[in-house]
Amino acid sequence: MKIHKLTIIYMMIVCAAALSLALFLDYKGVNFWSNIAVGILSSGVLALIISVVGYNIERRRTLEEFYTQACKAVRNLGLYEHDENEEQIMRTIIKMADYDYSALNTSYANIDFIWNSKKLRNRIYNNVYLEIVTIKNEIADKVVHFQWYLTGKTTNLPVMQYYIKELDKILVMRNDSEFHNQDGSVTKMSYVCSSTSRIIEEELNTWYFQLMYGKKASTKVPTKE
Repeated sequence: MKIHKLTIIYMMIVCAAALSLALFLDYKGVNFWSNIAVGILSSGVLALIISVVGYNIERRRTLEEFYTQACKAVRNLGLYEHDENEEQIMRTIIKMADYDYSALNTSYANIDFIWNSKKLRNRIYNNVYLEIVTIKNEIADKVVHFQWYLTGKTTNLPVMQYYIKELDKILVMRNDSEFHNQDGSVTKMSYVCSSTSRIIEEELNTWYFQLMYGKKASTKVPTKE
């Protein structure tokens, strides 16, 4: 995106300069150089059109790539199951920590808009990228302790339980609901789900999806893996 963005900016400057020069030379009656400036303007406009088309194609491809990588990262973080036994939880977290986030980092770094770039990038960063990276870092800080425990280098289970509890707070979202029955009694229900699923449901599949395909885009989300 950045290359096409810079090309568009440079071509706009060239076109504006060529147009101004052509008008000035035509006003002065210097027809030969005025025609040269018009030729430069024509070439600049053609290059500008090509750059705009290329930018739009690259913009969609880059945003789709980030969408794909973010969904993969969220699914990896969703591997956590809070109701497993402690050793299985530790093995699951170690598996989650082995996930390679480099493609996610690269896809975010490649995002560069022409208009409102800072605002849009900040929204993507704060609402999607930062949430994933924060959880990833929390896991990375604790996974070495789980590895030590499973390999017998430490036997301090209470500490492992504490670390699991800390990760559980950020990986699991708990919701309590109350339903009023016809007889006046109240039924209470509690359910848990992956906290990271919110990133897909409330961020990627809503405003980010519109950012990729426009406000008139279908509500059907891409299935690209």
